Amino acid sequence: MGEKDIPLVKAVIHLADKTLVKGYLKDSTGACSGQAPGHAPLPEEFQLKLVQGGRTTICLDQAKAVFFVREFEGHPAYNELKFFKNVPEFRGLWVRLRFADNEVTEGLVHNSLPLLMSPGFFLKPPDPQSNNKMMYALKKHLVDFQVMGLRSEF
Repeated sequence: MGEKDIPLVKAVIHLADKTLVKGYLKDSTGACSGQAPGHAPLPEEFQLKLVQGGRTTICLDQAKAVFFVREFEGHPAYNELKFFKNVPEFRGLWVRLRFADNEVTEGLVHNSLPLLMSPGFFLKPPDPQSNNKMMYALKKHLVDFQVMGLRSEF
């Protein structure tokens, strides 16, 4: 796949200072769009094509999390599920995260060495109707990481 063929995905970056940056980034692994399990971490820096025009460089070190979304504005009236009601039916580690700002969410992560070794990891949210398709959480902003369960087979 050539550089021109790499798809752009909608992303909302939550910076550690609570600033939101919305734009498009290149999804070279397919993980951002949910097409790949997300083995590789996001690069330390990446270019974001801003919604309002122009480009900016995002330093991953400044981010709390990167959300890969369906729409930039989301659905404000929708009450998103942040926790699984039952054990997930999909393969992976079911985890609960608590960030330093006390935001708590659950999701599925790929049980792999990069989960342990990388500065962040991809997390699939529990709500299939959510505006968030995938999240990349930065470990340095987590204060708690709990494994709730594991499903290795159906």
